[in-house]
Amino acid sequence: TSAFAALALEIKPLDDGAMLLIPAGNFRAYDGRPFEGAPAWQMTARMAAQVIDARRARGTKIVIDWEHATLHRAKQGKEAPAAGWIDPADLAWREGVGLVALRRDWTPRAEAQIAAKEYLYGSPVFGYDKKTGAVTSLHSFALTNDPGLDGIAVALSALLPDQPTTETPMDEDILEQLRWLLNLPTLATAEEVAAELQKAVNAIKA
Repeated sequence: TSAFAALALEIKPLDDGAMLLIPAGNFRAYDGRPFEGAPAWQMTARMAAQVIDARRARGTKIVIDWEHATLHRAKQGKEAPAAGWIDPADLAWREGVGLVALRRDWTPRAEAQIAAKEYLYGSPVFGYDKKTGAVTSLHSFALTNDPGLDGIAVALSALLPDQPTTETPMDEDILEQLRWLLNLPTLATAEEVAAELQKAVNAIKA
């Protein structure tokens, strides 16, 4: 089984200008997460290679947003503009450091906010195995000022759809994103997605 998590890291560039996305080795959030069976999250060179390959295979850039807006504003149909983008070709592994972005393309607004120190932290949303803590995917990255951000719990709760009916079917675009987030088959029904999403929300909030 898999789940998603978010944690906060300083967005200060490394010595070579790269930006840390997910740290190497075993790591936990300051509030004790992960709360499932895994003693810690973990990222190794092998895991990073799989994450990088998967992102490059998708062929789309990784969004950097504000406060995980790409996730928690989706259901409300509100705008969730990008603060920047990461090309999967710029993902790399730094031994002893972690998964990094060699370059990122900030929007002028985000660049000004970072320069003015209006934002000091970044928060990746990543998938992981609930039993082992192994990182399995990278969904997005967000600018945040709350190092204790319970980002994914908020995000999953906001994305949880109302029970679909024949009159109000779940939006197919959101359904497709949720299948990807929850690692479900492409033919999973809206009811199956909603049930699995509720399990994830309950587990994270427990």
